[in-house]
Amino acid sequence: GWWMEKMETRYAMSMSRGLGRGGVSGRTGRGLSSWNLMCRAGKGFGKPKPKAPEEKAASDPPKPVSLGTKPPPPPSFGGGDGSWASEVREQRAYESTSGEAPGDPATPKGPARIPAEQYKMIDENFVQALAFLFVGIFVEGLLVAGSGFLPEDVDNFIVTTVFPAFTPTLGVFLLISVLYGLFKTKIEPE
Repeated sequence: GWWMEKMETRYAMSMSRGLGRGGVSGRTGRGLSSWNLMCRAGKGFGKPKPKAPEEKAASDPPKPVSLGTKPPPPPSFGGGDGSWASEVREQRAYESTSGEAPGDPATPKGPARIPAEQYKMIDENFVQALAFLFVGIFVEGLLVAGSGFLPEDVDNFIVTTVFPAFTPTLGVFLLISVLYGLFKTKIEPE
C-alpha cells in the first residue's frame, strides 16, 4: 500500500545519502539521529511480486477508494424487520389481542396453587424417587466398574443385565429431576 511505498522512499533516500543498511554512514561511521529507522521484514513466502511499470510516484498521496454505492439505510424499527426483537413484539401484540380480558380467570397470573398437604406429599415423593435412583445408579456404577474383578458368574450377570440398564436408569433420573424442577417452579402450596 501507500505506507509501504512511503517507507521504501525513505529507505532509498537514506541509501542515496551514503548510509549503509544499518543506518550507519559508510563515510563517517556515525549513526543516524534524525532519521527514523525501520526494519525491513519479509513479505511472506515465495518470490516477491514484480512491481507494475505504471506504479504511481511515491510523492502522490493515496486516494480513497470509492465503491460508487451509497451506504445501506439503517434498519427500520417499525415491525417485520426480521430481528428477534420484532418477533417478540409481534408475539406480545398477538397475545394481547387474543380476545381475553386482563382480569379473566382463564389466564393465570402466576404459579398454580394446590393444598399444602398435597404439595408436601408430592414433594416428598419426588425426593424419595430421586434418592432411590441415586443409590441405584451408584450401585450400578460400582458393579459395572468392578465387573472384571468379580467371579465369572457375577461378571456374566453384570454384563447381561446391569450394564444394559445403566443408561436408561440415568435417563429416568434425568426425567424425574426435570419434572421435579418444573413442579417446584410452576406449583405453589396454598
